[in-house]
Amino acid sequence: KISVTWQGQQLHAALESVAQSQRIAIWLDRRINPAKPINLAVRDRPCGEILQSLAEAQGCAVTAFNGVVYFGPRQAADELVTLSALARQAATF
Repeated sequence: KISVTWQGQQLHAALESVAQSQRIAIWLDRRINPAKPINLAVRDRPCGEILQSLAEAQGCAVTAFNGVVYFGPRQAADELVTLSALARQAATF
């Protein structure tokens, strides 16, 4: 669980902070404005919940994909999950 307080923090800086503190890789899709200001204050919440809150505030989605947390448009995030499942299924044949 982590705590964050961001007032006017740019999205890319907020994501970088989470990535470094939690030692995870986060991929910010180029279609998402990295300079958009973030206002969020939470205490003792799971990392995934914080990332989900950030995504919702940006009108996008977050999903885990092959060891990377993808942060981007909802449709792209949904497609990544589907493509990953199809690739795993094809690999079993």
